[in-house]
Amino acid sequence: MQVLRKYAVIIFCSVTLESSLADVIATPISLPLHEEYREQVPVSGRLLVGISTLSSAQPSTPSLTLLAPAREKDGMICMQVMSRDGSYWSENTFSLPPGGEGAVSLDYPSRYLEKLYSEQPSDLALMAKFGSCGKEGLAMISGWSAAQLNEPDVLVVLINSARSSTFISGRYAEDWRRPSACEAITEGRRTAYDTRCEIKFENKLNAIKIMRRRYDRMLRPEIITLWKH
Repeated sequence: MQVLRKYAVIIFCSVTLESSLADVIATPISLPLHEEYREQVPVSGRLLVGISTLSSAQPSTPSLTLLAPAREKDGMICMQVMSRDGSYWSENTFSLPPGGEGAVSLDYPSRYLEKLYSEQPSDLALMAKFGSCGKEGLAMISGWSAAQLNEPDVLVVLINSARSSTFISGRYAEDWRRPSACEAITEGRRTAYDTRCEIKFENKLNAIKIMRRRYDRMLRPEIITLWKH
């Protein structure tokens, strides 16, 4: 019997840095941000690079916004951002003030704004979790704006496939659906990730499973548990 590796990760969308319409703002616990920009980068060894929500309702001024649970005291959010070519990377802990369930905007004072603004949304991956960086934490949902988080259409999962054929399946309530094939990214530098998967977002979706096949042999699947508000 194969052993399934389980993860608790964030659902996210590609990052932009404008202020959000969300009433609550999470701020970094230390400045400057822990981030790097370099021309020569090693190939990523991580399978899962990012998960994003997409919606047909695109905001006029996109911003990095999370959907946070209700909380009676301060909390922490760990946010990681990576460009597809691997040249930009950041990982920072943000302070989440008390409040009810709802959208939270992240204050993201990057030193590399020009680089980030020049990127296409599909060329930036973002992952986050509830809790400080370096510790295990529950997944959270994020998107381009507070309005977009209400009705996401699909999840986009960004994968470093290591030259394998990749498939994705979703668990809705207790049932796993038939896997679908992912699409290889063929243009530009693909240092951080090279494969794009899409899965339909429904309220009962609580986990996704990534399956890879290399040289006619199935590799161990990865299960990603999604945070549900």
